[in-house]
Amino acid sequence: MNRPSDRASLNVFDQIDSICREYRALWKQGNRPRLEKWIGQVPEDAQPQLFLNLLQTEVAFRQRLKETVTSDDYVKRFPQFTRQVRQAFHEQSLISMDEQQGSPNDFGDAGDTTYSMATPTARRLGDYELLRELGRGGMGVVYESRHFKTQNRVALKTLPSGMDGQNVNADRLHRFRREFRSLSEINHPNLVGMQTLEVDGTQWFFTMDLIEGIDYLDYVRPSGQLDETRLRSSLAQLIRGIMALHQRRIVHRDIKPSNVMVEQDGAVKILDFGLVAELQQVTDFTQTRSTNFAGTPKYAAPEQMFGQRSEASDWYAVGVMLFEALNGQAPFVARDPMDLLRQKQANDPPSLADRTDLPADLAA
Repeated sequence: MNRPSDRASLNVFDQIDSICREYRALWKQGNRPRLEKWIGQVPEDAQPQLFLNLLQTEVAFRQRLKETVTSDDYVKRFPQFTRQVRQAFHEQSLISMDEQQGSPNDFGDAGDTTYSMATPTARRLGDYELLRELGRGGMGVVYESRHFKTQNRVALKTLPSGMDGQNVNADRLHRFRREFRSLSEINHPNLVGMQTLEVDGTQWFFTMDLIEGIDYLDYVRPSGQLDETRLRSSLAQLIRGIMALHQRRIVHRDIKPSNVMVEQDGAVKILDFGLVAELQQVTDFTQTRSTNFAGTPKYAAPEQMFGQRSEASDWYAVGVMLFEALNGQAPFVARDPMDLLRQKQANDPPSLADRTDLPADLAA
């Protein structure tokens, strides 16, 4: 088992990987390590990423123990990592939905949510050095990477594969390849640019432009307070980006703040098209069906509970983001993702029209 002194000479990426493996092993042994004692084992600029990885592991194990786990508890303990807490719980909701409606064979042992979240043991994929992890979700892990020959930095996204060496699920691979084909020719200022689709052994991945920025909610609510000027400018760009997707008959299906980045100059970039689906017909009511829920429950439209998706699903997610930007909280809140989706089936969202402290047109 590695100790802090043993890790001092390791690359930061390897340090995080080593710490996470040790942390996961302790939970598997029935221990309950405290996050506070682990964060300081890496340099300060790497601590947010280490915290995110450790938190995802801890939440997964606590949920398997049937414990009530809320993001509010972690925000109170770690206010400096509020963004990472929100990201972890968004992604955990997506994985929980996969557990409830997907096949256990897709994720290894039933209930083992760490399966599809594995970190590569090497720091290299193809011709790229993996520098640091940027994010992860049900359809893969994204790394900041550098090409060994050109030294160009890109975002590299992998397709999750089994930790025990089994083959990649065929349906996932099909969706992954379709994702790239659907988007590689799109050139729009509000959509991240796709670059190459590659494979290293059995590991499929693609590269895309590396976006330096912050997520949408952090941008429009700096320090937790609404910035109306930022909201109006970024909302218009977000809408233009989604319209560009829909014009190509592509539904994103997972629009949420962490998939919408804002660069330093205020430019909005929509990321992570891992759940896009080409529409089967060109009509105003086009929709397709899948056997499983896909998306993030907090931002998903009611019909997504039944595997349906349409252009309207993306616009519903934009509405949730706008509501959250104005109100500081989403229209529907629940600890359990299925409960959240059921609320959307039964209830109308609350109105903001009577809020005199908000811009009337946006509230309406």
